[in-house]
Amino acid sequence: MGDEAAREACEVCYRAVFEAVSDPCLVVNRQGRIASANPAAGKLYGVDPATLPGQPLAEFIAEAPPAGRLFHERPETLVAAGFQRIDGRHFIGEASVAFIGANESELAILVVRDVTEVRETRSRVESLQASERLWQFALEGHGDALWDWNLESGEIHVSPSFQAIIGWPDERPLRGNDIWPARIHPDDLRRAMGAFAAHLSGARPITEVQCRLRLEDDSYRWVAVRGKIMERDEQGQARRMIGSVRDIHDNFLSAEQEKRQQRELERAARLIHLGEMASALAHELNQPLTALRNFSAVALRRLDELGADPAGLREPLQMIADQALRAGDIVHQVRGFVRKGGRVVTPVAINEVVRSVRRLMQFDARAHGVQCQLDLADALPPVLADQGQLEQVLGNLIKNGIDAMSLMPRARILRVSTRLNPEGQVEVAVADTGPGLAEAVRADPFAPFATTKPDGVGLGLAICRTIIENHAGRMWVEAGDCGGATFFFSLPPAP
Repeated sequence: MGDEAAREACEVCYRAVFEAVSDPCLVVNRQGRIASANPAAGKLYGVDPATLPGQPLAEFIAEAPPAGRLFHERPETLVAAGFQRIDGRHFIGEASVAFIGANESELAILVVRDVTEVRETRSRVESLQASERLWQFALEGHGDALWDWNLESGEIHVSPSFQAIIGWPDERPLRGNDIWPARIHPDDLRRAMGAFAAHLSGARPITEVQCRLRLEDDSYRWVAVRGKIMERDEQGQARRMIGSVRDIHDNFLSAEQEKRQQRELERAARLIHLGEMASALAHELNQPLTALRNFSAVALRRLDELGADPAGLREPLQMIADQALRAGDIVHQVRGFVRKGGRVVTPVAINEVVRSVRRLMQFDARAHGVQCQLDLADALPPVLADQGQLEQVLGNLIKNGIDAMSLMPRARILRVSTRLNPEGQVEVAVADTGPGLAEAVRADPFAPFATTKPDGVGLGLAICRTIIENHAGRMWVEAGDCGGATFFFSLPPAP
């Protein structure tokens, strides 16, 4: 084969490779004009590649060096934002440069790549990393503990201060589920996971919730959790979250204590107002109670004058008189209490008080199908007390027991017992067979205004405990052996 044939064969091979290569290629002469372009270059620049020869390179790479400097400096790459298509649209490009030939026939071959998307992605990642560093710096500056959660693998990295909060040892691996939901208090679980779910779904810009975290010693501490998605995949699914945890336990307890104190002040104000109302009511009730007592006495005298002896009528009339007298005593006690007056204390036989109150409550017990049983210890010492107030306490406890059993299908038994306890105090117990204490009042049945009765005001037990404590005694409640509840109070014997 001759030299000419060989050159033609090489030219054919070169042209075949040049046309087939997938990267855009431009051949530039020393005058800075395009000598040849492959189809991929035409596609990149949006033109027919046959129209590119003769065009100045500066129209396609605005920031390209002049031809003289290009061939003199012979750079290996050209990186610029000045690459532009024939319609004027710019893109970020990179061009690898190779030189062939010599002297005036030397050519530069440029292999051009559009790196706009790569550069923009890299810019977004760098911006995200910069934002993340700034956020971490801000969080660390506020003393927050940090966590970094890979949602795909489940792996989570936490700062030493986070480990210190929960007491997590360094040598144990940690995953996201080991903290949430595993360590969130059951009462806070729904609210906390709801905050995470709302952010992951895009409903909230950030995860932010206060909850209790379980420590290594199984105790709980209040913390403030914040988190934000930092990476998503191509489908928009969250891949990574970072966030902070702040220990707010002491501050939370202080805030709760302030709330409790505020509630107590509100209760005290209501009690003061109630006392004023009670004083007015006591004054108004005193007159009809006196009239009731007088009319019952008149009815009894008339029976004596007529010489009749209807026992079925005399006994209820006598009880009306006794109840009116007792109600009058309670009214006087209320008025005396509101006036800051002292109670009248005398040695009182507790068993007599129990029998008296039972006699007065028997009609109510019978109406509700309740059997009232007494188990009274003999030879109990008297207690130094206001008998009317003790009757008020016992009457309230028996009434509560009757009400508690009013809907029970089984036998309704109310047992009142007395004894001398091991501490040498006189102890009274009122036990019912009802459903027991309701959940709403179980934490503190004696709290003012705590009640489950639709028509109750929640002051009965609170007043009872106050009366017993004013007599240097103690009052408490326990669950019954066979269901129901048992209320106790104990009083010191009279000296």
